[in-house]
Amino acid sequence: MKRLQTSLKRQNKTKYLFPAAALFFIIAAVVGVTTGSVRLDPLHLFEGANLKILLYVRLPRTLACLAVGGALAVSGCIIQSVLANRLASPSIIGVNSGAGLAVTVCTALGIYGGTVMTLSSFFGAFVSVIIITLGAKKWSRSKSTIILAGVALNSLLNAVASAIVTLSPSTGVLSNDFKVGDFSSVTYQKLIPASIGIIISLLIVLTLSNELDVMGLGEDTARGLGLNTGKMRIIFLLLAACLAGCAVCLGGLV
Repeated sequence: MKRLQTSLKRQNKTKYLFPAAALFFIIAAVVGVTTGSVRLDPLHLFEGANLKILLYVRLPRTLACLAVGGALAVSGCIIQSVLANRLASPSIIGVNSGAGLAVTVCTALGIYGGTVMTLSSFFGAFVSVIIITLGAKKWSRSKSTIILAGVALNSLLNAVASAIVTLSPSTGVLSNDFKVGDFSSVTYQKLIPASIGIIISLLIVLTLSNELDVMGLGEDTARGLGLNTGKMRIIFLLLAACLAGCAVCLGGLV
């Protein structure tokens, strides 16, 4: 009951952050579209070369940045709630690396975008989530165990990806940008499938927000409140994997 009261107080304190976040979201979108190496005149934004730059360069990059930021933020929130660990995140426990390995394999096979790469990213992220979850259940639920297992898995997956790059030199051309995160190569071919996956996942998470709040109270408390924790854990991990996988597909290992 005390944890429930604390959670409600925290929600009351943070409710004023949403309007501010929405305002900054709009400002970031406008700045991302209008600024760059080529200055776009607002009075002639929809004319000639300015329109092409806006539609085919600035707009897909800006939309990709917003989509990736939202996807990784929600994915991290889900993983922290499900694993009951505030240190857990897609990058630390190997979720991003799993998606990154899948993308590396696709690149080595000559697949550079589209639905196949998006689904592959989701599969790689989901496998990483399942490994961490099963490991946490088998060994213990301590924070240090989950984090250390995630770091070990992250290193292993990165090593496999590096081995693929070594065996396929053509893949190495794109590997550096992919590892540090890059939006310069975002096209509508990559943006549309990944964005659809992100939007659908976010809508599902929104409908299950109450269940996610209950999961954040702890497994014992959630079960005591009548929540099917086993079923909901699988659903939330699937959603987190989809969000992280689509984000990695768009922006690399940001």
